[in-house]
Amino acid sequence: MYQFFLNEDLLPIPPREFTNRVNSNNTTEELLTVGEINIQKSIGLRLFTFSLILPSNKYPWIATIDDFKPPIYYLVKLRDYKKSKEPIRFIVTRLMQNGTPIFDTNILVSVENYNVVERGGENGDVHVNLNLKEFKNPTVKETTIQSISGSNIADEPPTPVSMGRSFTTEPISVPIPQVKTTYITQEIIRPVKKKAKEYRIMEGDTLWRIAKTQLNDGSRYRDIAILNGIQDVNNIQVGQVLRLL
Repeated sequence: MYQFFLNEDLLPIPPREFTNRVNSNNTTEELLTVGEINIQKSIGLRLFTFSLILPSNKYPWIATIDDFKPPIYYLVKLRDYKKSKEPIRFIVTRLMQNGTPIFDTNILVSVENYNVVERGGENGDVHVNLNLKEFKNPTVKETTIQSISGSNIADEPPTPVSMGRSFTTEPISVPIPQVKTTYITQEIIRPVKKKAKEYRIMEGDTLWRIAKTQLNDGSRYRDIAILNGIQDVNNIQVGQVLRLL
């Protein structure tokens, strides 16, 4: 079972297919004696591609049955994400049929592009093809490296060729200038989602889902159970208020 989130919004129908492409920044060079070689460089940004359906009717099998929103709600959100030029949080949770978590994706992305398709005879349902790209927020830090000034060059100057006469040479003193070099380093800062202190259980919630959406780590559902004195993690009540870590 899959669940897809864009920021806090759960998508009503999980995509049938989800592509995660890892781009490469490698380059190739041609050497005379070797031929073509591959220059390995840092890993590229990931590109996430999928198609989703935004239902216009409250079908009983959609994931947002208890919090239904029409297609226009999501279309306005996508446009706002694109116009804001700010990254959004993209979350994919993966569960076994018995509710056991497999692994998840939780990453900042930018909305690269999307196209909206409406098909006749589908009663207002909207199809969206969406491309998201991994987002990294760099900060620049300046580091100055001061070289150590050296002593005189040429402790032993060369002796000129003698043509029957004697020559006397003096050492040549050449000071080495100080060189100031500035390097730019990149430090990645990933925004941390603010943790809630309390949460009221809603219809369809599980402790794992609450830990995933509120603490960004579904495996911490056991910590929530211990903190709230819950003996059976599968027996929670709608409206119950949980303390979070």
